[in-house]
Amino acid sequence: MSLTAGSCEELVFRGFLISLLVNAWGSPALAVVLSSAAFGWMHAYQEPGGAIRAALLGAALALPVVLYGSVIPSMIAHTAIDVISGILLQKRLISDLE
Repeated sequence: MSLTAGSCEELVFRGFLISLLVNAWGSPALAVVLSSAAFGWMHAYQEPGGAIRAALLGAALALPVVLYGSVIPSMIAHTAIDVISGILLQKRLISDLE
């Protein structure tokens, strides 16, 4: 799941949505803010704090896309974050299921 979330979410929110918003509004900064807000909103199931963290992470992951025109560094970073988080939270997640 970490591999697909990191790849797919980056393609949608940073690859597609930022490009769409820049073309529509002409402002990379506005595109980053709006795409990051959408990313945070889609993580609202993590409660308000998690949604805010996701929005801030979305803004950070947007930087390579805006600065270098490539979504690949963001995909790698997002995947790494998800994999490392899964490993660190593994015991807690399993105990919550029991």
